[in-house]
Amino acid sequence: MDLASTVACLLHCLPLLRTNNASAKAAYLHVLPSVLRRASETGMYLSDCQQILSYALIHPGITGDELTALRAWQHDAGDMKRLPATTTQGLFTAWLDLFV
Repeated sequence: MDLASTVACLLHCLPLLRTNNASAKAAYLHVLPSVLRRASETGMYLSDCQQILSYALIHPGITGDELTALRAWQHDAGDMKRLPATTTQGLFTAWLDLFV
């Protein structure tokens, strides 16, 4: 699936995630870092990725350590549009390290 389709799917489907669907949540949390990395590398869909992050942060099914990692990244996401691409990539890399 290409980046545009993946971002569109996340925007549409993430808010519909059921809180008791652990396998779907795991799939979202698995694909999200990859999407964010690709978006930062290309500079495309950054505002959509910020919206996806907002959905994830307020979703009642995403809790604990998952939220901690997302909150750590949230502070960097607000500055993404004002930073040079190399700095943005560094911020994403640091955030992605929280998931690995």
